[in-house]
Amino acid sequence: MTLGHMQQDINWSKCMSSLSMNKMKLEHLMYALHACLM
Repeated sequence: MTLGHMQQDINWSKCMSSLSMNKMKLEHLMYALHACLM
């Protein structure tokens, strides 16, 4: 596993924790995104 991959994982963890704090916003975003894709 390279340092780049580790850095990516760290960023991903931050991203996920940020998203979980914004869960309602995320669900709204996913709904909007789903509507756009249909």
